[in-house]
Amino acid sequence: MRISFTLLPIAFLAATVASADVTLMPLPGTTIDGTPGNTIGWGYEIINTTADWYVPESLSLPSILSTDGTLTTLFDYPAVGPGDTVSESYNGVQGLLAVTLSGSVSPGVTVTLNNVLLGGEFFAENPFTDPSATDLGAAPNVTTAIAVNVVSSVTPIPEPSMMWVLMGICLVLLIHGWYQHSQRDHA
Repeated sequence: MRISFTLLPIAFLAATVASADVTLMPLPGTTIDGTPGNTIGWGYEIINTTADWYVPESLSLPSILSTDGTLTTLFDYPAVGPGDTVSESYNGVQGLLAVTLSGSVSPGVTVTLNNVLLGGEFFAENPFTDPSATDLGAAPNVTTAIAVNVVSSVTPIPEPSMMWVLMGICLVLLIHGWYQHSQRDHA
């Protein structure tokens, strides 16, 4: 028996849950489209509204059914300064995480990954540059939910029609020929 996950409307309202001080937002959004057999992923944005340095120390992911695909963690655990934001887009090797969808996942299924959990510590100074940085203790855990809508194909970015390119070339040649002809007539 195969279990598939679906999003409830309420999950959209609570898709990014933040502690009072630190927010984790998946980029480009909480739900992305993917096709069976392909790898897609999320980047991240971490917003630190405190007066302290925030350093993520753990990233816990929910399990995904092996029939749906596999997860790969790409997270680089950056230090986020006081009142600062750090972002990393997904590019295949960097970001938050990637999902390789199984070739057998049916279009129309939504694979939901609830409780992506980020744990970290607060520091008085940047611990990556100051080895004697004061550890202020554990920061509240930050959670988010992400999902993949499995689709039969992803809508490609439209490209300009070749007709317009050919018309432009013809126009340039026509103007060039007219110019050459008018130069001969005036000589």
